[in-house]
Amino acid sequence: KEVGPFILRPCNQPGVRVMAHGCSIGADHARNVFLKHPDLVSGTIALGGLYRLDHLEFVLGPADIPSVYFNSPLNYLPGLVHQWFLEWYRRSDIVACVGQGAWENEALDDTRQLDRLFRDKRIPAWVDFWGQDVDHDWPWWHQQMYYFLDYLYRRDS
Repeated sequence: KEVGPFILRPCNQPGVRVMAHGCSIGADHARNVFLKHPDLVSGTIALGGLYRLDHLEFVLGPADIPSVYFNSPLNYLPGLVHQWFLEWYRRSDIVACVGQGAWENEALDDTRQLDRLFRDKRIPAWVDFWGQDVDHDWPWWHQQMYYFLDYLYRRDS
């Protein structure tokens, strides 16, 4: 209710929605914002992301469990049956990309699981696995971002 209007105010056009993007932990945030607010966010490009918080190395108390669960797409998506969300997801642009090089092991596993969940729920998503030379690092995310934006921009023009 605060960030959305702040971002959209300069557009000065009703009905405009934004796309969420992030790399690494930012990919998790972008994906999560989209999944929680698909009526405000038209899609997401997530690069090298982790999509569950339960495997992160920090101590959780009992009061933290709901916050972790409801911010971990790999945990809450399997049980999601609410058609309102599913229909928004099905008409959105969803991109997830991960390399298979250095420092990508956890992100690679999470992206594979996310891909299966999207397919199981009939949510069209472009899930792309780049080569073993593609590391969890900014130079690759820069290339990936140009690649996906070029495709999305050309498709819509």
